Amino acid sequence: MKVFKTPIKKILVVRSDAIGDMVLTLPAIKAIKEKFPDAQLTVLASPANAQLLPYCPFVDAVILKKEGRGIKKVWGYFKLFRQHSFDLVIHYSVRDYIVWPSWLTSKYHVGDKAHLIFWPIFRKLGVFYRNHNRTNHVLDYNFEILKKLGIKKATDTKLELSVPQDIKDDGKALLRQAGVDIHKPVIGIHCGVGFGNKAIEAGKYVSFIQEALNQHDVQFVLTGYTEKEKEAISYILEHCSESVSYVETKTLDELLGVLSHYSVYISVDTGPFHIAASLGIPMLAIFPTKRVKPVSWGPLGTRHFVVRANRRCLHDCPHQGCPYTVCSDDISVRDMLEKFKALLVGQGVSDVGDQLVYWFKESLHTLVVYDDDTKEDADVLCKSLHEWGFYAIKTRKVDLKILRENDISIIRNLTIKKKLRFFYLAQRANKFLHHPPLCDHSREGVSSEAEWVNRYKKMFHLRLF
Repeated sequence: MKVFKTPIKKILVVRSDAIGDMVLTLPAIKAIKEKFPDAQLTVLASPANAQLLPYCPFVDAVILKKEGRGIKKVWGYFKLFRQHSFDLVIHYSVRDYIVWPSWLTSKYHVGDKAHLIFWPIFRKLGVFYRNHNRTNHVLDYNFEILKKLGIKKATDTKLELSVPQDIKDDGKALLRQAGVDIHKPVIGIHCGVGFGNKAIEAGKYVSFIQEALNQHDVQFVLTGYTEKEKEAISYILEHCSESVSYVETKTLDELLGVLSHYSVYISVDTGPFHIAASLGIPMLAIFPTKRVKPVSWGPLGTRHFVVRANRRCLHDCPHQGCPYTVCSDDISVRDMLEKFKALLVGQGVSDVGDQLVYWFKESLHTLVVYDDDTKEDADVLCKSLHEWGFYAIKTRKVDLKILRENDISIIRNLTIKKKLRFFYLAQRANKFLHHPPLCDHSREGVSSEAEWVNRYKKMFHLRLF
């Protein structure tokens, strides 16, 4: 079937949000350019994430998102799009004040049809993205949106940014100005955090840095931008004055230059976190909360270890501003030190296939439900899962409380009974877990961790609700 009746000469990609989101979209944007090599590719970006685009030779032009509000903002986009006359608009940031003007001025539109108000616009080339597929990385989502264009993600796709030598030299100069000895391993710590996540407490970094300096001949560089991040930096510097420096990076160029000299990068999920991954820097990736999972936001393709221990938190994980510090308190300094030591000697998970299994273990928890007839099967299954490194608990009785407190992603119902009740509970849990648990009513056994992951990768992909 022919997708386009007229040639595609001008393409607009809308990605007007955060830096990390842009980093994770760049491989898809590159694939769009490869699909339409003769078309002019323009990106509508935010002032922050637009700073990445000069490093992307496949982007021909950049438009910054407009400020303002209401009808004046909509009218501004309408005039802008009418002036450019884009043939194809691909919406990664789905905003009504952008979608409607683009619909009035452009021929073809790609986006997520799950935004039902825009279904008439995306009906031909859009897709219903089922974000309850818990095995999908955000990078997978960015490619799935392009499915109707015939663009698929290659199995070896990973994040890539290339830093010019002059930017690296400028970064080296900034490190020297801060008193950093570039001949020793430089360990970067970013004290910030992305939207919807939670930073770990500054005292945790202090304990880690003090122990790491006792064991290794390294030095630490701190970065951060917001007032809260700078407060954490001041606290760390006050308690760890030796071999710890703060480097203030005022532009993305400066940040890229400094990052390029790190031996290991340590951070919670945030924009610089994904930039470091795209530069191939070994990472200690910290995921404190239940909501933000490595399987969705892990540092794709770079050698790393995950630090995560949030199974003791009994609270629902909110989007932002959580008043509790349970997830941060439970981060183990010992675990951080052991994985940091392993990264220094070249260990870590780097193969894309291995990373999915690794992130699955760190992200998706299983509840095994049994009765008198299947208790022995439940014991065997949980024992195998624990030996392979998965988190699983078993129970005779299922209620909303056990799903919420254990952040359950998979319900393995060995009883093969009360299927409707399990489905109902899973949908109710969606309000608290952000995604409904997958219900599996099969008694089939599994013989390996790879078989377990592949089974649920397929089931998550096929599920409708």
